Amino acid sequence: MESKKLVLIFSISSLLLSFFADAALPPASAPAEAPKNAQALSSAVRIPADIKQLCDKTDYPALCVETITPYLNSSETDALAVLSMHINALELLFESATKLAKAIPKPAFMPTLIAGALDVCIEMYDEALYSLEEAKHAIESGDAGSMKSYLDGIGTDVETCDDAFSKAPGSSSPLKDIDGKINKIWSNMLAIAEQVKFD
Repeated sequence: MESKKLVLIFSISSLLLSFFADAALPPASAPAEAPKNAQALSSAVRIPADIKQLCDKTDYPALCVETITPYLNSSETDALAVLSMHINALELLFESATKLAKAIPKPAFMPTLIAGALDVCIEMYDEALYSLEEAKHAIESGDAGSMKSYLDGIGTDVETCDDAFSKAPGSSSPLKDIDGKINKIWSNMLAIAEQVKFD
């Protein structure tokens, strides 16, 4: 009987988390402050050939183009410029994810594991933002090793967030959609980083 009650509580909590995740913020697919019609822009804006070649080397070429389209007012189109665009996009996305996690209410009956998982994700998003900032500093100083190290670590941060919810039986992460997009952009970013050459 107690186990049935526990499963019921987890199920109700998961439904509430999903509801508040959908209601708290705009769709996760649109990074904060980025144009809402970024996908439409990517088809309307002429993408420089060298940038398209870089994006074609990623796992998600269409997403790569969509990600950098809001930043195409720059005349720089080399790998370093495209990498910087991805870093900027991820910063906005992590900020959106943090707001989303903080906006989800924690009712008194929410299982401790789920409430704790939200706190873990907020902490991991903060770690990721720190890594992105440090990666920018490494780029400025021409330190390729440190740059790649900081960028690599971001994947671990997102994985830690997801793992926190897997420890709560019957629960589903309300952050899975935005984490999924973060992972794809992160994957593309690493592929672009491999093309960067420092003088």
